[in-house]
Amino acid sequence: MESNTRIIVLRNKLRELKKIDPKKTVFGSQSHNYISKTINSSVIDDFEKQHDIDLPNELKLFLTEIGFGAGPDYGIYDITKMFSEFEEWNDWKENISMLSLPFELTNKDSKELIDLKTDNPDGFFYKELKTVNGILPIQTQGCTYYSFIIVNGEQKGKIWNLDTNEFEVLPAGVFSEMTFFDWYENWLNEKLEALGCNNLNDKNYWERVRPEKQKEGLFKKILNKITIG
Repeated sequence: MESNTRIIVLRNKLRELKKIDPKKTVFGSQSHNYISKTINSSVIDDFEKQHDIDLPNELKLFLTEIGFGAGPDYGIYDITKMFSEFEEWNDWKENISMLSLPFELTNKDSKELIDLKTDNPDGFFYKELKTVNGILPIQTQGCTYYSFIIVNGEQKGKIWNLDTNEFEVLPAGVFSEMTFFDWYENWLNEKLEALGCNNLNDKNYWERVRPEKQKEGLFKKILNKITIG
């Protein structure tokens, strides 16, 4: 599926989740209220130049087309918060890390953790980080648990989970790797299904472009004027 189509699907599913959860029963939703705010691409360009990195395309597209705010648990950080969390983690790791350096774990490490979990679903398997090179925190699950995206290294674009107590990490999919879009849509699907959404398997329903409510109301007003005239 093309990236632009994925954005349409994610946007539509987020709107649907907001619609069927008016009381905000989904964990963490009261902190972001299903509201997102986009970031101008120039802000991302400046951030990349400042830190000598090229952010994963899915993250850039998401932030410019859907935005920070609504998301898993307490929501997606804005890019300033992402970096401030990185700096805090770096302080805990004696300030030896940089975004522009590669994440220390590799595709082999990811596969090893996934294989261990697949063979023993009840077990807990992780790696302990020595540095926070090449990673950008994107949200908190609460307490000491976070999710981050790899911005440099073999695992670039993949989402991992972390416990800051011992800096223990594992792939966010647990049984599989996940890109940002995979991770975000997995959250949407889980919550939509839990709330009784009947359209999850209707591909055409989610891929259909729909006008925003505000614009839709404007279209109706214009149409009414034309009709009356």
